[in-house]
Amino acid sequence: MKFFFVCYFVIIQLVFAANNCTARCCDGGAGDKKTERKILSILNKLPEYVDADKKLQTVSEQWQKEIDARQAELDKMYKDYDAEQFMLSDDLKKKREDELFNKEKEHILENLI
Repeated sequence: MKFFFVCYFVIIQLVFAANNCTARCCDGGAGDKKTERKILSILNKLPEYVDADKKLQTVSEQWQKEIDARQAELDKMYKDYDAEQFMLSDDLKKKREDELFNKEKEHILENLI
């Protein structure tokens, strides 16, 4: 995991440097895209960058799958609650609503971290 963050930091630094360079060296518009393509072509020749980018993509895909699974679980809980709420007592409704609220809050916080 530490390797991932180091690679991510390096990539971010390179992107900021590229953006800084384009802001100072180009007149905007097509020049920015041309400079960006040149920088990416240079970066893609570095095995470390390619490796870090692949790992970053893998971690990103894994995180997206985790987020999607948590969202599907939350959606199912809401659907189940909607189907059952008319049969629940007020106390059970309150309890289920609290569970849904806490689960949704947890889901949001996990996505931010």
